[in-house]
Amino acid sequence: MADVTKPSTYVQLREQLEGEKVDVIFERMAGGMQLNRNLPVPLLQKTVGRWYEMLREGGMMFVQVPYIFNESVDKWAIDTQRQYPNVLDVVYKQGDPKARADSSPGFDCVLYIHKLQGAPERLPSLSEGPSTDKAIDR
Repeated sequence: MADVTKPSTYVQLREQLEGEKVDVIFERMAGGMQLNRNLPVPLLQKTVGRWYEMLREGGMMFVQVPYIFNESVDKWAIDTQRQYPNVLDVVYKQGDPKARADSSPGFDCVLYIHKLQGAPERLPSLSEGPSTDKAIDR
């Protein structure tokens, strides 16, 4: 287990990967972030961007996202899918807080990214949207 908010975590992972990329990434972001409801969008975009850069072409990411990001992530996913229709599959599914009585409301949100052949090296920024040239900050 590692602290995804620290850049040293990603340095260590890259060293262990020795330049290789990964096929699949599962990120349970909501679990660790549910304790702090004042999280900024840049923390989410840095985390997703770092994981995405480690993903090989053809690889997939499944990211559990805290519900507080629903509005920005939902719009970003739709816009990004429109911008890169043939090289990225991007789907965001908001959780249904009524689906399970024992679940924390909204913590069932999932972001799915499939990095297809020709996909960009970096994802567009959540705060800027895919229509700009700014990429997710490292």
